[in-house]
Amino acid sequence: MNQKPLYNRWFIISLLVTMGVLSQFASDNYLPSLPAITAKLNTTPYLTQMTISIYLVGLFFSQLFYGPLGDNKGRRPVIFLGIFIFAIGTIICLTATSIQFLLLGRLIQGLGIGATSALFRAIMRDCFQGIELARTGAYLGIVFAIIPAIAPVTGGYIQSFFGWRYNFGLCLFLMIFISLYLYYYLPETLPLAKRRQRTIKQVIKTYGEILLNTTFMANTLCSCLAYSALMVYLTISPFLFQHVIGLTPIQYGWVMPLTALSFLVGGIVNSQLMHRFSLLNIMTYGSVLQLAAAIGMFLLGVLGYLNLYVILIPMMVFIFANAFIFANSFAGAFEPFPHIAGLIGALYASLQMLFASGLSSIAAILPSHTQFSLASLLIILAIGINGLLAYLRKIN
Repeated sequence: MNQKPLYNRWFIISLLVTMGVLSQFASDNYLPSLPAITAKLNTTPYLTQMTISIYLVGLFFSQLFYGPLGDNKGRRPVIFLGIFIFAIGTIICLTATSIQFLLLGRLIQGLGIGATSALFRAIMRDCFQGIELARTGAYLGIVFAIIPAIAPVTGGYIQSFFGWRYNFGLCLFLMIFISLYLYYYLPETLPLAKRRQRTIKQVIKTYGEILLNTTFMANTLCSCLAYSALMVYLTISPFLFQHVIGLTPIQYGWVMPLTALSFLVGGIVNSQLMHRFSLLNIMTYGSVLQLAAAIGMFLLGVLGYLNLYVILIPMMVFIFANAFIFANSFAGAFEPFPHIAGLIGALYASLQMLFASGLSSIAAILPSHTQFSLASLLIILAIGINGLLAYLRKIN
């Protein structure tokens, strides 16, 4: 039975969106600059694409640390610690004179921003539960779809008129503004009475217990594969669209909002379907649609078609269906562990980053002169999601 929420949903959503802006903007706004960075720093496309993967590696490791720290010290101080570390990484990226320094800066950015990435989910679980948690996650997904729409467009114009460094300068400016907003308005959602002192041994033991929970793992892996699909697309698309299809950085920036728009529409549809269908059934509908879209992209390549539309339209359908997976798998993963939201949020997000960093690294070494690499990876990921959902139906 759902209890009345402790906080106003829209107030909390406004704060969580503010926290999420930094992580998503740092991930997406410089994407139109990847080919230019390759040229300016005299490096290879592979190493430039690895700036995406190394950022995710930083997120993976840091969230495992910030989750239990947030359960111990509270949400606010840990979030501000992470933002400070993120600022150091951003300054390194802004001033990097080689790809090695840029990779270092991206790693430190990930190590810092992991605090907001892990704890915004814990804050959600502090404030909501049950269907209210799922609805809040769905609304957040809708709002978060706007950020990937804005960031590449902004990044494309900045790249064309000012150069790639200014994209990191914009991140630094946003960090200062967001830090001030959170300082004055973010409440501490974990009271002293609910904080838990854990040794490293206890944290590792608890993580092990969580990993053995089949409901958590199946839901989390669904989310991991769905998120990995998005990161694979973001890794391949700058070079595929700009070098092969011939888009300019500005044109590429304007293409990205179309996939973000499809996620936005998917989030709206998902929030309506929650009133009629179970979360598991909604995810199943989404996974079948994902598989159909990925196969469609591959078959169009087999028939010899290679243009913007044969990649973009199937990708929009895939991302539309992704919205069905994210919010509902999040609610399913968190429900068994209401008393350790910080640890759950950290492990959930870290596993996402682990899978995404690995698969984006694989995507970086695959050929990007056709859509076959992208389509093949999407097919594999969609099959994996369908298999996990079949397992969830069996155990439920």
